[in-house]
Amino acid sequence: MPRATAEAELARLYEAVVPAIHRRALALLRDEQEAWDVVQEVFRKLVENPRAYRGDAPPLHYCYRTATNLCLNRLRALRVRRASESATRLDEAHEPASVEARNLVLSLLDRLDARDLEIATLHFFDQLTQEEISEVVGHTRKTVGLALQRVRAVAHALADETKEKP
Repeated sequence: MPRATAEAELARLYEAVVPAIHRRALALLRDEQEAWDVVQEVFRKLVENPRAYRGDAPPLHYCYRTATNLCLNRLRALRVRRASESATRLDEAHEPASVEARNLVLSLLDRLDARDLEIATLHFFDQLTQEEISEVVGHTRKTVGLALQRVRAVAHALADETKEKP
């Protein structure tokens, strides 16, 4: 494909998906600049390695999934940097359910593998169904269901640990 055509397609894709990708990153990271950094990183990855997008799903799915993983990585790094802070700050501008889902994802960061964490984020934070998650991540609905069972088991174990602490 000629370079000008590829650049035009990338520009169209950018215009089409940036609002959704930015909202996603902002909802997870709660930081405007970090959210824009994630948007740019998603498209940098596309430019540097266009083969990463396999074309077997809509481009928004690839961008959304990449943004989710980048956000989770940033949250992990932030958690390491803020390990000494014990209190979780809640942002009053966000709905309680959103804050609760984000806190659940944050509490599970170190306890789940990347795939299960992504599925948990899509289910609890984005409220996607198992079928929708299956489409986004490219796994069967059964695989998604089993991952959610593991996530729930880890969340219950974490809740039990919290109850036992004085």
